[in-house]
Amino acid sequence: MNPKNVKALFRSAKALFALELFPEAVDCCEHALLNDPDNQPVKDELAKIKAEFERREKIRIAKELREQKIREKKLLIEGALEKRGIRSAATPGFKPDHPHEIQLDQELDQLTVPTFFLYPEHNESDLIQAFNEQDTIGEQLAEIFYEAAPWDPEHKYQPETVQTYFETEDQGGNIGLMKVGLNVKFLTVLTHKKYVLRDGLARFIVVPKEDTQWKKDWLAKYGK
Repeated sequence: MNPKNVKALFRSAKALFALELFPEAVDCCEHALLNDPDNQPVKDELAKIKAEFERREKIRIAKELREQKIREKKLLIEGALEKRGIRSAATPGFKPDHPHEIQLDQELDQLTVPTFFLYPEHNESDLIQAFNEQDTIGEQLAEIFYEAAPWDPEHKYQPETVQTYFETEDQGGNIGLMKVGLNVKFLTVLTHKKYVLRDGLARFIVVPKEDTQWKKDWLAKYGK
């Protein structure tokens, strides 16, 4: 047995451990123990290295599984959108300020999409976490306006007193505006040839039916 050899291997193991080269560090310890099987400091170092290596491996495997699930879900959603003929696009650098995502109920084969209902007259909005593709615009508005919003104390905003629009986008990127009726299913909007589901988020614009100067000015922005 060469004591110097064991000490050198021990120092190498500690240095490799510090560099997070765990298999190499284990190898040094095991070679040292071949020369000196009862060396307790080497045994302790080997146990520490193996424990840390195992901990890191569990973290790595868990991360890989999470990333795999994310990839699989992304492919599933992309397939569901393509199957329905829904145009989608992503804005470069866009980061949503909400945690909600498009979901697919595989058993029912139904999509739910996080959806903003915007009220430009009051600079207010509602975020619907999961708007089911089979629900109608009227059903969703009835739920939203069941009670008066704080910004609408007179409860003027109700399904039958408002007009809902969605923005259209042609191949040239020109933005337009289209009315949508209360009995129209969400899926009908999503599959409209000029509708683009951007950044995984749907948007509807809700304004009063009543003709006011504000409404005329607002429509004029869209060339209406």
